[in-house]
Amino acid sequence: MTLSLSNMRCVPEYRCLQENGGYAIFDTWEQGFEAWFKLIRNLYVAYWGRVTVDQIIPKYAPNSDGNNEAGYIASLKHTIDVWRAGIVQA
Repeated sequence: MTLSLSNMRCVPEYRCLQENGGYAIFDTWEQGFEAWFKLIRNLYVAYWGRVTVDQIIPKYAPNSDGNNEAGYIASLKHTIDVWRAGIVQA
């Protein structure tokens, strides 16, 4: 198990699982979450200036990598709306 929030690709600071293109391996979920949030904040927001889900996802998980950008965006927006409404789902 990688303990990665979003199947982050290998990064120099962490161990790497060399399967299917390589994925970062974290020691704890907290470490995985922290690495992901740093990636989004430092690279996507601060460096590339992508500040919304609609701007981030096409770069983060493009259709060209076999992802469904529109579906990913819709799913994230729904999850955020549910969270903001204070609804807890099992």
